Amino acid sequence: MTHLGNVERYLSTLWDPCRFITQDPNGTPQPREVGSVMTPNRKVSVLTFALTAMVLVVAWSLAASAPALITGATWWYFVPAFLLAERALAHVEIREETQTLSLSEAVLLLGLVLLSPHGLIAARLIGSGTALALRRLPLAKLAFNAALFAGEAAIASVFLHLVFRPQSTGPGLWAFAGLSVFLATTFGAGVVACVISFFDSDRPLGLLRGVFQVQIFTATASISLAIVGAAAFARSATNLAYLALLVGGVLLLLKKQTSTAQRASDLQSVGQFTATLVGATGTKEVVLTSLREVARTMRSEHAAIFIDPRSGVTSQTYSREVNGFSPSNVNQFDAVLADLDTPALFTDSGHPDTTSLPTVGVAAPIEVGGCVGMVVVWDRATGVGEFLSSDPRMLGSMVSQVEVALDRARLTDQLHYDAHHDALTKLPNRLGFTEQLQAAAHESGTLFVLDLDRFKVINDTLGHPTGDEALKIIARRLQNVVGADTILARLGGDEFAAFSPQCVDIASASRFAKRLFDSIKAPLELQDLSLQLGASVGFAVTPMHGKDLTTLMSHADTAMYEAKRHQVGWQVYRHETDPNDPRQLELISALRHAINARELDVWYQPRISLEDGSLVGAEALARWIHPHFGFVPPDEFIGLAEGAGLMRDLTDAIFEQVVEDICRWDESGIRLQIAVNLSARNLHGDSLPRRVAQALEGRHIETDRISFEITETAIMVDRERVVGLLQELRDLGIAIAIDDYGTGYSSLTYLRELPADELKIDRSFIANIDLDTHNFLIVRSTIDLAHNLGLVVTAEGIERQEELNTLTELGCDFAQGHLISKPVPTLQFEEWVVAHRPVVLG
Repeated sequence: MTHLGNVERYLSTLWDPCRFITQDPNGTPQPREVGSVMTPNRKVSVLTFALTAMVLVVAWSLAASAPALITGATWWYFVPAFLLAERALAHVEIREETQTLSLSEAVLLLGLVLLSPHGLIAARLIGSGTALALRRLPLAKLAFNAALFAGEAAIASVFLHLVFRPQSTGPGLWAFAGLSVFLATTFGAGVVACVISFFDSDRPLGLLRGVFQVQIFTATASISLAIVGAAAFARSATNLAYLALLVGGVLLLLKKQTSTAQRASDLQSVGQFTATLVGATGTKEVVLTSLREVARTMRSEHAAIFIDPRSGVTSQTYSREVNGFSPSNVNQFDAVLADLDTPALFTDSGHPDTTSLPTVGVAAPIEVGGCVGMVVVWDRATGVGEFLSSDPRMLGSMVSQVEVALDRARLTDQLHYDAHHDALTKLPNRLGFTEQLQAAAHESGTLFVLDLDRFKVINDTLGHPTGDEALKIIARRLQNVVGADTILARLGGDEFAAFSPQCVDIASASRFAKRLFDSIKAPLELQDLSLQLGASVGFAVTPMHGKDLTTLMSHADTAMYEAKRHQVGWQVYRHETDPNDPRQLELISALRHAINARELDVWYQPRISLEDGSLVGAEALARWIHPHFGFVPPDEFIGLAEGAGLMRDLTDAIFEQVVEDICRWDESGIRLQIAVNLSARNLHGDSLPRRVAQALEGRHIETDRISFEITETAIMVDRERVVGLLQELRDLGIAIAIDDYGTGYSSLTYLRELPADELKIDRSFIANIDLDTHNFLIVRSTIDLAHNLGLVVTAEGIERQEELNTLTELGCDFAQGHLISKPVPTLQFEEWVVAHRPVVLG
């Protein structure tokens, strides 16, 4: 028959939680699918019940109709025979697999011939069941195997007495009896394979093949031995004694050969084990490789390491049958391995829960990083049974190699950690951040880059130790704000980065950026001082702003500098502000061509007098419609022109177009003053007055028909030089207007010194002037100041009639805004001028 020892390694998994754990492609433990609502344990219980019922039916059916074929034997004589047959086992190595030989089939064949069916079943059940009980098997496993033994006896009786029905006691009887036993043990092998398939439904055919191969080997040898023994006994009882001595000698030789071969194999296995460990690098890889190789070398179903996590090693359990790992229960073996200081064999004796522990195993202490733990193997594979006395020494040798490998791996891990983490904050550094993001391979999310404002002041004033303490506080704050799935890093200096897979759009990313910003804005308590830092946060959303890490990092960095430049706290990436954006490069090239080819348009926004509502002039505004990108916002292409050094050519082109339009309108009797905007770039050098004079040369235009608008900020860049330049323009007869007044930083003294004719009040002060007392007072004071300095005042951005009425009451001179007219192309502006009627005031 297929002896219990050969399948015990499968049946032991019934009570092993690791049996249901395997690995995914990344090596992460995952639960195995059992494929049915009924659990494997319940299936085995049902099968045990079915075997028991079958035995009872067969015993009752054959009780009177099937007597012993050869009488004279008593059934209880066979009880010790079955017991001895199950206890006297021989192990033979065949193709690197240990096969267990027992005489149980021989005893079964003799009992089949000499006993009645119910006597055979009783003797088999009591004898073999007692042998199993002495092995201290769990109750459920004992019940199943006892039912299987009785079932094999019942099946053999059915074949011999009901199917073959031999009519004589000659050689034919023994042949039929041998065939019956073979078929019965084949049935037993099928039942065992069925149980195995309950737990390994993915590969039942392979398991069936292995079980039947073992069955053919063991059953054929045992049955043949029984037939030869019976024939020898028929001639002389002395022959049977000689045969017993011969069989005993052969078994001793096989055992000796197996032991010698095993020692040689063990030496070779230890050598292979050591060679395998050399290739393992990190701590986790060493642990997993060690457990897998220890289980293979020790021919055990399970191997585990239990150790304090402070050692840097995670306790793991390896299950050979499923080739998978699971976290180890540190307390699982405490009761049987207390005070373990040398490698030793152990059993489950004395442990209160015998169903959850192996019946036999080997353990060896291990020390890693000053922490002591243990390496344990259990459940001897291929039915070898108990471990040998030499196994603790071999496990100890392997554990010594594991200790060396783990010490080396811990050093490697530490070097890797140091190379990938910031020493001050313990956050990942730029390299670690990059590797973690590449490993995570998120398809969506947002990358944030954060730079502290005014941090240099802390370092310079309070010293670098205080600055380092501030950085550690900031790092802890950021860690408290971000979620567990967010990767946070310090890129260097006062710059941090974070990647959140939860922020998949601009709205959620903006909320996250605000949390980052707010966490830093809170005061820092350092050296009895309460300091407040600011931050600039830029972010880029993938895949919207890029799919690869390099692009995302560049775009988030660009957005961060935009946030810092405009002091807005946080800013999403915008390609129109990115000088390195491919679209911007294409636009720069196209803009250069458009300027040279006179393809830019000039739109005009009317300006009216608040004295009578009449049209007095307009502001010229550059517009660009790209043949591929369509309408390009002025802020975008003017910013590109400034960055690409095209501002001088752009201003010249617009000015020349304005001069041509004024000349054409003069011929039509339309006399207007047109304002042209100047940027700070236009004021570099001293060629602007000369270029303006050249553009006006030969034109019959009064120069006061043209004014230049310049912002306070542009003037204050280089005040003395700019004032001189503006004076030259004014000497040409061109009027000068201060644009966006109130948004810059000029003082009243500077305003008095400027060669200006007009003040233009910014829209931010005009909005809701009829409702906002603060704005009302500012505008009123500004108008009075300008008039006292001999300047006229224009209010910009008027959108409501109430605003226009209030400005009229305050004595403002001119107004422009959407209430009057939006900027329109030249042709529409000319139509608007012709159709214009004075605006109703008040």
